[in-house]
Amino acid sequence: MYQEVLAIDKSLADKNPSVYLPNVAITLINLGILYFDKNEFSEAFVKYQDALKISRSLAKNNPSVYLPSVAGTLNNLGNLHSKKNDFSEALVNYQKALKTYQSLTKTNSSAFLPIIAMTLANLANLYSVRNDISTALEKYGEAMKVYQLLAEDNPNTYLPDVAATLHNLVVLQKAKNL
Repeated sequence: MYQEVLAIDKSLADKNPSVYLPNVAITLINLGILYFDKNEFSEAFVKYQDALKISRSLAKNNPSVYLPSVAGTLNNLGNLHSKKNDFSEALVNYQKALKTYQSLTKTNSSAFLPIIAMTLANLANLYSVRNDISTALEKYGEAMKVYQLLAEDNPNTYLPDVAATLHNLVVLQKAKNL
């Protein structure tokens, strides 16, 4: 189904790119997620890369609208590389995603703080798997601060994230002290 949508979107984008190219990027991201969920990592990688290229191009003229897509796709690529145990590429993508999300908070902090916390947790997980406990603790600590801030205004949504992050901090702290 998405392949058909992609073909239609690409055809429309050829005629009117300013209107339909964003749809192509969204469809590529959705296809990447679909392939990722099916453990078809090569296909997911290609779709994410294509979406990233389009999103970056669109962000040059309208960063406030398209940089979130750039950051989200970078985060997806980080997840993909992490799943494939390609930790150096995962790290690069997560760091780029985090930097992009942090730049977006200058104009709309409340919209991007949850995603920043999630990306920090992704980085912490990555460092933990790499057995870099000190850096993992640091990143979980940063994520915890953001989740606690978010939980002040919306405890029902973010207290579970505070608890999960606290759990991860305790587990890593115990591992560090062994």
